[in-house]
Order: sequence, then structure tokens, then C-alpha cells
Amino acid sequence: MLFVIGGVLEGLATKMSGLIFRIAPSFTFAFLIMFLAVMRWNAWGLLLAPLLPAANLLGGIFNDIPYLAAIYKNDGWQMYLSGVIALLVIAVNIIFYKKFGTKKVMLNIYAVIGLLILDYLLYNEVFKMAYRTMTSGNPFFVGKIPFDAMIYDEEIDDLVLTPVNLCRYVEHIGIYNIFGLAVAFVGVFILRSQGVVNNVVDKLIEDKKNAELDRLDAENFTIKALDETDSEQKKESSDTGDSSEN
Repeated sequence: MLFVIGGVLEGLATKMSGLIFRIAPSFTFAFLIMFLAVMRWNAWGLLLAPLLPAANLLGGIFNDIPYLAAIYKNDGWQMYLSGVIALLVIAVNIIFYKKFGTKKVMLNIYAVIGLLILDYLLYNEVFKMAYRTMTSGNPFFVGKIPFDAMIYDEEIDDLVLTPVNLCRYVEHIGIYNIFGLAVAFVGVFILRSQGVVNNVVDKLIEDKKNAELDRLDAENFTIKALDETDSEQKKESSDTGDSSEN
């Protein structure tokens, strides 16, 4: 369910990002979906890592700005693999969930903000290093994928054929992904206020414990009610016996 929702939103938002923001992000909704998946399912949530970047890539290929779409087309597999590797860093959250408990972490607003910022910083750095490695062979050097793009020139108020290095755009990925970070903040805090932000296993255990407590309370109430009824009947019988003797 998370993949279907996240995949559709990711693809559509990435497609329109060029027209609205003139950017080429590596995620829009995928960061939020991955954060929720790991929070709810721990390591099992990482299964979405290979799927969400595929939605980003597909949406990017149909980006409304041709030279931005070229970033996804001409070096698509590098963008895809870099996205997969970068999303896997969100697994670091599991350490905090295991140590302090998912519910306790999610109830602490500062912990939630800290995790989102930590994940965002790690994601962008890992993405850039992975992308550089695939395009230049070195995680510290920018690759080179030349492309002749039609870019708007304000001075002449027209499109001009301009040679660009597509790899340069990935160097600014931390800026392009800010929209996705904002989506993650809004989404997490809305779901948090509705009590949806929790670990599935912990929630099932908690619900089972609550159900058991309700069952015990119901049994104790029934036993107590029966005891009170027996006491009343005995008292009535005793009163009746006393009246007969009199």
C-alpha cells in the first residue's frame, strides 16, 4: 500500500517538478514513504528501496523541461542505483528504534525532527558519492556527461542551445530535494497527530495486551457481580428463614 501510494505520487510530482520548480530532484514523496516504511516495519521497510527510485526515474524521464528530463534519460541507471543506495541509509533509524523504542522516539517531537534532518543529510551525501563513483570512478570527483540543452536566456528573451554537463546538476541535489524534505515533515507530523506513526509489530503487541486486560477486567467484573448476587441471595434466604421462625 505504501509503495502504490508513494510510487504514484513520486512519479507525478517528479514529472511536474521541472515545470513548477525547474529542478531535477532524486525524490519528492519517496523520502517520506521510506521513513514511514522503516518506522512501521523496521528492516522489512527497506524492501521499498529498489522500488521508489524507479518511480522517480519514470517521472523524471517525462519531466516537462527537456534538458532536466535528459538527466534521467542519459544517465538513468546511475540516478536509479544512487537513489536505491541512498534510501538504504534510512536504516540508521532502526538503531534508535531498537534502543529507545519506536513509540517513545515518535512521541518526542525533537527526536522526530532530528531523525528527519539526519536522514536527509545522509541521503544527499551518499547519493552524491554513489553517483560520482558511477560517473567518474571516484566518489570525490564530478563525472562528465555532455548534453546540448535548449536553455532560456533572459538577456535575449529566447532559448539558446547551450552545452551542459548533466553530472553538475547532481551536485545540487541537496537543494533540489528540499521540496521532498518539506513533504516529509508535513506528512510525518500530520500522521503523527492522528496516531498513525507507529511500529506495526509494537502496535499489534500493545493491542493484544489491551485486549487481554479488557478480557481480565470483564471476567473480574462478572465474577464480582456473581459473588454480589450470591451474597444477596444468601442474605435474602437468611432473612426469609428468620421471618419464618418468628
